Amino acid sequence: MLRVYILLALKVLQRRKFYTFISLFCISVTLMVILLVSSLIENITHPPGPERNSERFLAIEKMSIIAANGRSNQRTQPGYQFLNAVIKPMETPELTSIFSTRSQVAGFRNGKRIKSQLKRTDSQYWKILQFDFIEGRPFSELEAKQGQHLAVISEDTARQYFDETSALGKSIIVSGESYQVIGVVANVSVLHWNASADIWVPLFANASTAFTQQAMGGFMGLIMGKTPEQIPAMKSEFNKRLAAYKHPDPKRWPVVIASANSKFEQIARLFNKDLNVPPKTKELTIWIIVTMVLFMLLPTINLVNLNISRILERASEIGVRKSFGARSSHLISQFMLENIILTCIGGVIGFMLALLSMYFISVSGVVPFHSFEINFRVFAAAVSVILFFGILSGVYPAWKMSRMNPINALKGVI
Repeated sequence: MLRVYILLALKVLQRRKFYTFISLFCISVTLMVILLVSSLIENITHPPGPERNSERFLAIEKMSIIAANGRSNQRTQPGYQFLNAVIKPMETPELTSIFSTRSQVAGFRNGKRIKSQLKRTDSQYWKILQFDFIEGRPFSELEAKQGQHLAVISEDTARQYFDETSALGKSIIVSGESYQVIGVVANVSVLHWNASADIWVPLFANASTAFTQQAMGGFMGLIMGKTPEQIPAMKSEFNKRLAAYKHPDPKRWPVVIASANSKFEQIARLFNKDLNVPPKTKELTIWIIVTMVLFMLLPTINLVNLNISRILERASEIGVRKSFGARSSHLISQFMLENIILTCIGGVIGFMLALLSMYFISVSGVVPFHSFEINFRVFAAAVSVILFFGILSGVYPAWKMSRMNPINALKGVI
């Protein structure tokens, strides 16, 4: 019986090719967009590459200070002095790291100016973030503390300075400073902002150490536990140490606010910049889900209308079958199967279109060094969308068909 239903469904789809084309177009294009958005969200919140341990670490990227009169405040990145006082003494994390935000620097080769993004990091940075080294190594804890002029560079930066030859042991000059290259890593997507840069050098490879006394500006921190289950404990300890922290000018700035955030919480902070309020991750999740459902609702309504049109054309067939004793459950099963087959075909087309779109976006460089991928979570989203289309757009037409009066159906009247 199932084989007969499947063959009949394929024949029905060929009967009205224009209706079938519109249905497949709605399903495949909607699925393609959903997959692209899901892949983007997935790659940011559960990134591959250097930030693959993101479920285990928290980032401290913003802080604010409030004046004694409560009227003036400053909000920016944390300073080295603040991070060194708050996160370095923490006992819960397995690793802690302090590193600078990206700054643009320039170098020259054969009279050509090369722009790069530079970060200054400590040695723990390379243990928290799992960079893929093409050649060489990161700088050690001793080299970082001594401020040796060493550099790890990205694959693209190595190509710009040294073409296809090995960069190890060679020197680059950026912003008037010379650094010896000891490692080359795979290019890092700009969407992975904790890791993204072109050149990484030791924190203290700097002529001035004035930054060590600054409470605000220019730095970020990472704290990582042994397991994701340690995240709540790390947040609790961070908040306790934050409460005990005193600004270098406590009379003027008695209140210091900051938070340690997961990757998803970092995104939520983009929509809620008040550090006094916890990141609205639940609201953001609901907003994403509602937006996707509304986006899928219009093509689903169109599919319902098309399916009802198909029923009108098949009214005589349905009437004959009901006259000969066909049960409503049989008719519903048949029509639902036809609809699921249609959505599966559209799903396959949409899946292939999504793969092609991801490939072209990746090679186009619209998002520098980012490679869009479909993993298990994104695949699960695709299956959910297909089931959504197949079931929701088929339930009402199938019910409508099962309620048809045989006499009216034979007359072509619903």
